[in-house]
Amino acid sequence: MNTQHPIHRTAVAILALCATTAFSVHAASSRMDTAEHIHAQGEIDVRQIYDDAKAMLKAGQYSEAAESYVWLWNNMEEHEPSMRGVRVSFMARDLHTLVQANPSARTAFAQLRDKAWLAIEQATAQNETDHAMLRDWIVLCDKVLNDSARVLDWAIHADTTEEGRAILKRRYYLISDLLTESGHAAILGRAMPSGESFHCQSHHKLPIYATVGRCYSLEIELRSSGGCPSAPTHP
Repeated sequence: MNTQHPIHRTAVAILALCATTAFSVHAASSRMDTAEHIHAQGEIDVRQIYDDAKAMLKAGQYSEAAESYVWLWNNMEEHEPSMRGVRVSFMARDLHTLVQANPSARTAFAQLRDKAWLAIEQATAQNETDHAMLRDWIVLCDKVLNDSARVLDWAIHADTTEEGRAILKRRYYLISDLLTESGHAAILGRAMPSGESFHCQSHHKLPIYATVGRCYSLEIELRSSGGCPSAPTHP
């Protein structure tokens, strides 16, 4: 591969296969630097990289797909901000498929999950919240690695303070499905942003609708526990 391509490129950090076939999120590869992924203006073609990654995943080329997906996870938002939503939704589903099929990819994304949590803890120690890393951690745990229990434990703890509840509101669109499926009606109600619910009374049964891509007609007995899991006016 020609590493002296005349077009200026942004350095990228992606996975490389180690001797043990395990991935390292700190390893570098020039795979993304190939000319077909660079516009004439010198901009990296994120959409093409994403399309190629999906094609490799579909073809069962898991190692190659993992390299591309790790690069996309780390760089998509910077190079193509309009794909921010794709990264934590459609691409997260791709990642779930990938880590189920390839243990090395699972290891790589578990490392990214742990790296995100470390950043969260460091921010918390400074009385701050790293919202971007929190978003990434939730998605990696719940949508990618089938590690939803960690997110649920975090949400239950966050619900015990006003500061935590404010964070839950901000990340409602990522946790509403999990709270609904796990039956945490009170937390769901308190986390629901204002303007998305209608009045309800305790001990009634109402459908709860998640607002992220799909809806539920889950009947939950509402109890007077400080929260009202109401349906959005625009499910």
